[in-house]
Amino acid sequence: MRSAALSAALFLLAAGLTGCAKDSGDTGGGYTFNGDGLTYAGLYNLVAELEPDPPAVGNAGLDMILTTASDGALVEAATLSVVVADASGDTLPMPPMVGLEGGGSYVASWSFTEAGAWSIRVNIEDEAGSDYALWYVTVN
Repeated sequence: MRSAALSAALFLLAAGLTGCAKDSGDTGGGYTFNGDGLTYAGLYNLVAELEPDPPAVGNAGLDMILTTASDGALVEAATLSVVVADASGDTLPMPPMVGLEGGGSYVASWSFTEAGAWSIRVNIEDEAGSDYALWYVTVN
């Protein structure tokens, strides 16, 4: 359950007040993880909440809301896949499962196997096109 402060922070991120560049192969310089949430803006706007916060070894999850960048419409039929990799580039043996919760909401879950630097990549495919968001987090 989200706190009022976290919901407000996610609303601000969704409203575009945290600027993010469209990823075109850069190494995540346009993406943010600030403890309040993850955000990405490109062809789509993707706002996500990573649990636990701060990230820790063990079970983890990503609650996501996906909208179009052009008009902010909820994207309810996209195909999302999540790739989680450690600092050496090794991905998890079992890729995270992504489920559609309805209303443009998606959820993914996995387990961080060790502390350290990790990347989280969300691949997005829809009739409008494809894109991805990439974030770097430190797992305690």
